[in-house]
Amino acid sequence: MESALLPEPAVPEYSIGNHPKLQRIPSYEVIRAALNGQSPRQRGRDKRVVAAGWTFLFHATTSGIVKQLLKLNKGGYAARLIEQGVLKRVSAPCLRSGKIYMLTPDGISLAEKVYPDFLGTYNTDPSSIHYSRLKHDLAAQLAVLGLMSRFDVSAVIPERLLGAQDVPGGKRPDVVLLLDDEEDYGSIWLEMELNAKKIGRERDMALIAVVNAAKADESRLIVYVTDSPAIEEAYRSALSEAIPVWKRGKRSTRWELTGETVTASEDVLERIEFVCRPHLLDPLNA
Repeated sequence: MESALLPEPAVPEYSIGNHPKLQRIPSYEVIRAALNGQSPRQRGRDKRVVAAGWTFLFHATTSGIVKQLLKLNKGGYAARLIEQGVLKRVSAPCLRSGKIYMLTPDGISLAEKVYPDFLGTYNTDPSSIHYSRLKHDLAAQLAVLGLMSRFDVSAVIPERLLGAQDVPGGKRPDVVLLLDDEEDYGSIWLEMELNAKKIGRERDMALIAVVNAAKADESRLIVYVTDSPAIEEAYRSALSEAIPVWKRGKRSTRWELTGETVTASEDVLERIEFVCRPHLLDPLNA
């Protein structure tokens, strides 16, 4: 049957780029500029704000990620933020270090000065952490840091702060990065793939959503980041072929093949990038 796209989703009132809740977090260059030529007290204050803002966005982080974010030569800054009452240490048995860092009430107050429109969205209870996704979410932070070293990033918006109304079609990427006007693209949608989806409906629907997201905005770059060459090859291969369309049966809740397919055009494929970093998770095991 002839290739067909899924029905076009309704356009939300706000897009990623103009949503009124969007606030900015400094990119590397802005952070470095803010930390140079100031008094030690002012530099310390700026670093606290940046670290608190990053932790607020992603809900939890690690000392190594904070070190990379602030371009510090030495470790131990997260421990200093604990002493200052900004962060607290939380047990994370799934990590070799055994710990992650969350915001304290004082840390939330500091971060909410940067993100006032997200008041009340941060949960300090460690049980609010999705430990089954923790490595995935921390790996996404590492991937964002890598992209920030390549692009002039003006804003970082993790999935947890994206509502269905913010994303055409309701497909929420792991992270959205908005780029400065000088860049060739307007935004990056980051998709983390650390575990290969089973061949079939789950992967087909995920790929179709990405293809449609790329079609919906020609200034959008889709970046898949994985630590597995096998996953990269499998996804490249699947995107080069016709992708089957699935829908729920009319008389049952079972998913069924429709006989239609979606094919990514050359223009779309040019805006889907794969980054394979076999040692991506190493910093989490330090």
